[in-house]
Amino acid sequence: MTTLTPTLDVKDKIRRSLVFSIYDGIAFSIMFGMSDSFFQPFGKFLGADIIVLGLIRSLPIAVGSVSQLFAGQLAAIFKSRRRFISLFALLHALMFIPVFLCWFLGEGRVAVLILFVIIANVFFMLPIPLWSSWMGDLMDEKTRGSYLGRRSSLSSVGTFPSMLAAGFILDEMKSLGRPYLGFVVIFSVAFVARSISAWFLSRKYDPPYDYEARRSLSVRDFVSNAKKTNIGSFILYMSLLNFAMSMIASYVDPFLLFSVNVGYLPWTALTATLLAVKFLFMPLWGRACDRYGTRKVLLVSSAIIGVIPLLWYWGYLLPFAFFIQAAAGFGWAGFEISTFNFLFDNTSIGNRVSTVSIYSMTNGLMTLAGSLVAGALVAWAGTWPGVPATTSWLVGRFTFLPERFLWSPYLVIFLVSGVMRLSLTVVFSRFLKETRPVRHIRAYHLPLRIISMMPTRGIVARISILARIAWRKRAVKTANSGEGGEGADGDHGRGDVR
Repeated sequence: MTTLTPTLDVKDKIRRSLVFSIYDGIAFSIMFGMSDSFFQPFGKFLGADIIVLGLIRSLPIAVGSVSQLFAGQLAAIFKSRRRFISLFALLHALMFIPVFLCWFLGEGRVAVLILFVIIANVFFMLPIPLWSSWMGDLMDEKTRGSYLGRRSSLSSVGTFPSMLAAGFILDEMKSLGRPYLGFVVIFSVAFVARSISAWFLSRKYDPPYDYEARRSLSVRDFVSNAKKTNIGSFILYMSLLNFAMSMIASYVDPFLLFSVNVGYLPWTALTATLLAVKFLFMPLWGRACDRYGTRKVLLVSSAIIGVIPLLWYWGYLLPFAFFIQAAAGFGWAGFEISTFNFLFDNTSIGNRVSTVSIYSMTNGLMTLAGSLVAGALVAWAGTWPGVPATTSWLVGRFTFLPERFLWSPYLVIFLVSGVMRLSLTVVFSRFLKETRPVRHIRAYHLPLRIISMMPTRGIVARISILARIAWRKRAVKTANSGEGGEGADGDHGRGDVR
């Protein structure tokens, strides 16, 4: 009996920690909904131009990603993943206060805003490799995809309403002539939510972990073996794909706000639509990872998000923009779940922290590079000889855009990003390998399976199953009333219970 007690106690701690992780995710999602998408509008409010708006999103990600290389060394100093991560979460929360105080700094306030957002992002991103290692020790490998999907789906309880509330607050304050007060309110709520997230992190169980330096994987060792390993091919694919994705990631919001001229509230509804659909489908994609393999989900979802930039040619139509965001949410749900799962499938406990650090660093640097290239294209495309005329002819011929959109420089980066995404997915599909025994399914069948197959895997089928049950009950009721047939009732009843 004495030998079983510690095991049972540890299992109970792990179970409660996974619950606390969901609560942490909900609080974090409220913070995310109130802040992440609104740094660029705040920068525009402070006077930032289009290239600086791109830097507000991409530069903090790049610096935060590079900082993750020091996660292992700092963890060795703290000797506790829980203390380290919860402390940095609290510091991340505190950074929202100087962010909204930038308004009082005069001409240099945009530069100071970028600096504060960078510092905040370092506090957020630096612990991510250790958080990944920590969660990897707590989750069961067989149900990892399902748990992560469920956690992400429940987190939408915070993200969706908080983002809508933030857009409503900004819209109302702008109409009242006090736009700055709107930013103060939403960033203050973000501070409180992140503080709650830090508290839940501090309540989780931290399993024993070896903090010895020998567990670290150097960048040189990783690069020398990258071509020989599945994880090396994956990181190379992700870094190039992030370059292509960041070409429009930093500029879709400025395109909607300042080119299409949608208001804060419609823009927030568009962003919230993407998040709502993403969190709705994450559990289904998570189960697909467990059943059909992470590689299949990764490639299919990458192909879906590869088409999205090309659809933005019709983004000036607000109803179609909602469709684009819904399709993007569907694709991003599978992409985010599969990339996280692929990292776990192809790393061990010993090298997970250093591998995630290198993965994040390369992605961050490529994100910055893609944003800078896209900024240059947006700024200079209209001045290149022949580009406006050629773009007008091609785009006008096949998309029927209004005249004012034919000259939009955003069309150039939408095209380049979409072609790059699809090309990279086709090329790297030959190099990425599945590491677990999984069921086979054709790539083009997988999205349909996610949407409409059966109750345990789809959404449309849930509606159809309920409809069939209702029809059977009506049929049974009619048969009983007409014939008094108990046998028919029993047969249908057993069918419905299944």
